[in-house]
Amino acid sequence: MNAIERAVSIFLAGLVLAFPATVGAQQPPSTPPAPPRAESPPKPGTVNTISDPRATKPLVETRLPSPVAGGVYSVRLVDLGVRLTPGVQYRWFVAVVPDAARRSRDILAGGTIERVDGPEGLRTLVAQASRERLPFIYAEAGLWYDALAAVSELIERAPDNREHRRQRAALLAQVGLPPIDDTEGDKATR
Repeated sequence: MNAIERAVSIFLAGLVLAFPATVGAQQPPSTPPAPPRAESPPKPGTVNTISDPRATKPLVETRLPSPVAGGVYSVRLVDLGVRLTPGVQYRWFVAVVPDAARRSRDILAGGTIERVDGPEGLRTLVAQASRERLPFIYAEAGLWYDALAAVSELIERAPDNREHRRQRAALLAQVGLPPIDDTEGDKATR
């Protein structure tokens, strides 16, 4: 199993406090892609799917360009028009599709995400905290996705800050992800 397969084959489960939430590990598009037409053949790339267990169809399924370099990629749910209902455990998947004609070769990652209210007083604490303190506050509250998003935002703002990268590496290690080479900076959805 190569490094990409190891990094992508992990199944993450977590809680998220804030809306908008951020999930995934892929390269975002510069503009939202148009959904593929039924008659067009599927193309290699990356497919992001978020499913609501109460529905038969995915909440969202979008095709994104495949990653071209190592690093952390994020997908902001708000950019996809997704609003999570508190208390529902959603499943998300990212499929890297190297050969659209042979989908059995897809590299798949997935996880769960659930929007929660959080501990008493957390929203106040978050509102009063500095950006640098947010990853620690979220992590202490058990909100892994929020902690990861907060430290990744710090890295976007200060790409050369090695301490922020060490903090993110520690978060990734908590869920069994291998170390990543992210020296090129983050690739965040805007």
